[in-house]
Amino acid sequence: MSARQLAVLIRHLPEDSALIKAQRGTPWPELTYLLAYIADTVAFSRADYANVHGGHSRPTPVQRPPTADDLAEREQAAQLHDAFGHMMRGTVIDAPTDGRLYAADVETVV
Repeated sequence: MSARQLAVLIRHLPEDSALIKAQRGTPWPELTYLLAYIADTVAFSRADYANVHGGHSRPTPVQRPPTADDLAEREQAAQLHDAFGHMMRGTVIDAPTDGRLYAADVETVV
């Protein structure tokens, strides 16, 4: 197979292929995000109408898959939570070697 044939095959991969998902950074294709947006817009519009006319409606948006940025934020929040927990208990943790944000400066807290 020539390099040109390979490039043509890669360029025409389907939207749900692993390579396209990795390049996009999310498992959903753009059309699915648009459909979720439309579903949310309709649900919230109906809820607004119902609330204005005396009803009580509180819709929930369509759950979207987490992106790489969302996962990084969650990991950072978990690391900060762990660090604050150690600080509150007065325990010492080893210096992080895996990129965590917190390293204990003291050996014991009295």
